[in-house]
Amino acid sequence: MKAIYFSALLVLAASCSKSDSTPEDKTKVITTGTWKYDRSGMDFNLDGVAESDLPPGYLQSCDTDNLLTFNADSTGVVDEGLTKCDAADPQTVNFTWSFNADKTVINFPTAVISNVSGDVTVKKLTSTELDLQKQMTYMGTNVNIIIEFKK
Repeated sequence: MKAIYFSALLVLAASCSKSDSTPEDKTKVITTGTWKYDRSGMDFNLDGVAESDLPPGYLQSCDTDNLLTFNADSTGVVDEGLTKCDAADPQTVNFTWSFNADKTVINFPTAVISNVSGDVTVKKLTSTELDLQKQMTYMGTNVNIIIEFKK
């Protein structure tokens, strides 16, 4: 009897720890808090793992201090952070976004992340991590651009 009870507790604990990844909860997870850039890279063999850094100039240091806030009404705000790429740019810029039906893809009608717009795959979304992936062409070859954010 104790083994059955213990097994049931393990199943319950495992299901609770995965709640951030269920489609119903993804809107809540992405809209709670502010996301900041963590790292990025290029995935040349399209396996979802970055093998190298992005090419020079793809992301500037003034872009990597930006903060993203997603709102539940499919709007959001990019805050330029401490360093603006152009002093004349506003400190904040509004954007729109939307999930697909199973919340595995985010659509950004305009570039929110340097050079990245349109459909972007959500590789990972937890209460502290947001990993995005976009397939693009680089020097005539399809590659994945992977950009990771943390809270």
